Amino acid sequence: MAFRPTGNFLGIILISIAVLGSLTTSIVIKFFPQDVGIATLLGLRFVAAMPPLILLAWWIRGWDALRIERTDRMIFRMLIGHTAILFWFLSVRHLSLGQATALSQSSAIFVTALAPFVLGENVGARRWAAVIVGLIGVIFITNPFSGDLNWGILYGLGSAITGAWLAIILRILGKTEQPNTVALWHNAAGAIGYRLGLALIVGTPTS
Repeated sequence: MAFRPTGNFLGIILISIAVLGSLTTSIVIKFFPQDVGIATLLGLRFVAAMPPLILLAWWIRGWDALRIERTDRMIFRMLIGHTAILFWFLSVRHLSLGQATALSQSSAIFVTALAPFVLGENVGARRWAAVIVGLIGVIFITNPFSGDLNWGILYGLGSAITGAWLAIILRILGKTEQPNTVALWHNAAGAIGYRLGLALIVGTPTS
């Protein structure tokens, strides 16, 4: 009988793949010259993601690929998601790869801290202890008392905090929406918005 991961084990596998994908994207960002604006990088990222997402959503849901039950939640997800990825790209641009990655992945700490209050989930003493240790680690990474707290650090912290809220809204959306449809809407908005809207608002590429 074939082994099929389920439950928490499947979640761990998927999260590990997501972390690996994020790290790969960060490395790609570092390869681009500094004069390539963040808006341009974001536009390329979302455009590149669209073909496989369209095929996957069509394969799973057919004509219902774009059907959303809670438009208000979806709009909030897109706002939080695009804010999080903007902070992440900016942190990668302005920090070392290791520092930016460490700050971004610290979002798990904020998720654990927020989950009891927003989702009503039970967080035991061991997890609260892990949160405290993790927050101490974030303080060591940012070293706020050194006088060198720059924009890159603030971008990284912004990425972690908004990333935590993103994880929470995705948990809520998962009760009513299909993940592939949520991803399709989010990336479609980015493919159009960052290449057109953000470029028009900023006027020049954001660096």
